[in-house]
Amino acid sequence: MKRQKIKILPGDYTMLKLPSGSHVPEWVDKDRFYSITDTGEEMSVICAGEGTPEKYPHECSLKIFKIDSELAFSLTGIIHSVVAPLAEKNIPLFTVSTFSTDYFFIKMEHANKAVEALEPFHDIDYYGW
Repeated sequence: MKRQKIKILPGDYTMLKLPSGSHVPEWVDKDRFYSITDTGEEMSVICAGEGTPEKYPHECSLKIFKIDSELAFSLTGIIHSVVAPLAEKNIPLFTVSTFSTDYFFIKMEHANKAVEALEPFHDIDYYGW
């Protein structure tokens, strides 16, 4: 597997669970990374952590690790190349894919350990973190 460039985006993020069919909340900062997925059973919102209400089930203090290249849909093993070293170190993660790339979210308390686990396999840019 080819080494990937992985960039850690600045800021802290929160993932919240809302009822399916909810409107996009006004507290979602649309000027920064955000993701909304509604499965018909639940709505998951990932957004900047500042100003998010604590009344919904949530996970906070997440760092975003971005595969910093455009990935063709035909490529295989990209997620595995990230998940395997993290699983070996017992580091939990949550992934989100877009049309062009993959993102994974790691709790701040595991972020430094995640960088150490990934550096032998990938090029990590954590300077903007």
